Formats: sequence, C-alpha cells, structure tokens
Amino acid sequence: MGYLKITKELIASKFDECNRKYFNGILEPCKFHTFRMPRTFGMYGRLMYKGKYVGNIWIASNVKWTEEAFTETVIHEMIHHYITTIEKHESIIFKHGWRFKRQCRRLKREFGITIDLYGPKVCHVGNKKPTVPSLFTRFRRFIGL
Repeated sequence: MGYLKITKELIASKFDECNRKYFNGILEPCKFHTFRMPRTFGMYGRLMYKGKYVGNIWIASNVKWTEEAFTETVIHEMIHHYITTIEKHESIIFKHGWRFKRQCRRLKREFGITIDLYGPKVCHVGNKKPTVPSLFTRFRRFIGL
C-alpha cells in the first residue's frame, strides 16, 4: 500500500477541496506547515501575521498517511478553524468540546464521514502499530474533554 508524502501544497489542495465540499467555501485561507510530531497527527492555531490573526494548520510529516486518514485529519483541523473564525470562539481547555462535537455530528449526518476526536488509526514512521495516546489524553477522554 502506498502512503502519501505530505507537502504544504498537498495540505492546501485538500483544504480547498474540503472547504468547498463540507464548509460551503466559507473558511478563510490558512497557512500550512509540515512538521515531525512524535505523538500527534495535526495541530491548529492562530498566529499574528502583518497585524492580523491567520489560521495555521500543521500536519505531521512522519506518519504513514493513507488518503482517508489524511483527509480526516485535515477536516479535523478545519473544524478548529471553523469554530475559531466563524463561531468566534477560542478555547484553551475544551478544544474538543460541544462545539467541535456538533460539527462532527453535522459532518456524519450530512456526508457520512466520521471524525475521530483524537486522530486517525495510523502509524508514525518507525512504529508497527498505531500511536498510543498519552496517559493525559486517555484521562481527558475518560472525563469527556
């Protein structure tokens, strides 16, 4: 099975495709980054550029990405972007709270896609099985965060 080589251009292309398909094209453009992440697959944050905040999406480059897992991860980060820019809500602690889950339910209902709160079942390069969540992440899942 072939795996995807993650590039900024690939992330941008997938973002544009998913923005049109799942968010009716309303999301503002983001900056895209690849990064070697030891225990996570993607990340979203806003950084100041030229006096205004711009969404940034980071996707792990050290993962054996399938097309499906890559798409799910990009959409996951796009949900964070939607909540921050469209709903105007930023959360430090409850990033996967009710707003995030509401978007996951909408995507499941309207398009039949399932977005995992903590990442797809894929392997980091060098691992033989999917990356095991940290103890803190498992605790957060247990208490419902």
